[in-house]
Amino acid sequence: MRILDFFKKRTIDEDFRAKILVALLNPKFMEIAGADCRCYSQFYSSTTQSAFESSGDLLATLQTGYDVVHLFCDVTASGNIIDDRKQEIPATLLLQRCCNSDVKLL
Repeated sequence: MRILDFFKKRTIDEDFRAKILVALLNPKFMEIAGADCRCYSQFYSSTTQSAFESSGDLLATLQTGYDVVHLFCDVTASGNIIDDRKQEIPATLLLQRCCNSDVKLL
């Protein structure tokens, strides 16, 4: 499957029930995340938007299985991800958890 296949307009029979997570690690992204979530939900019935207080909560949620994770967060110059509590996690940890959870697109 190609990336463009995720955005192709589908009939109900073609919808392969991809699970989409629009995730925020900072509430300042709420407006734009909501707009993106509405776009996804036009094509995918299993679209969820969640605001996480900590990166640990996000990492735990990834284990429930999503095909696409659309993440809004701040990133440091060294590549660490910052949550709302100003805690940092390495981006490599997020990538590893996505791989372990069979996320197809981050």
